Amino acid sequence: MNSVIILPEEFRSPASAIIEGSRAAYLYEFHELRAGLEVRAARLGGLRGRARVIEASPDRILLKPELNDPPFDA
Repeated sequence: MNSVIILPEEFRSPASAIIEGSRAAYLYEFHELRAGLEVRAARLGGLRGRARVIEASPDRILLKPELNDPPFDA
C-alpha cells in the first residue's frame, strides 16, 4: 500500500481521523490495517506523513495522523 488517503470529512481533529463504512472494510480486509500498525498517510490534496492505527474493525478505523510533509507536486 502506498498511503492511506484521509478525506477532509474523516478528520475529527488534526490528530484524529475516523474512516468508516466501505473504505474501512477495504483497508481492514485487503490492506490488513490493525491496531498498533504505523502506515504512510496523507490528507486528500494536503499534507502527508504517517498515521498510527488506534482501533481497527471492518466497520471503523481510528487513526492518529502525524502529517507534516508537504504534498507532492502534481
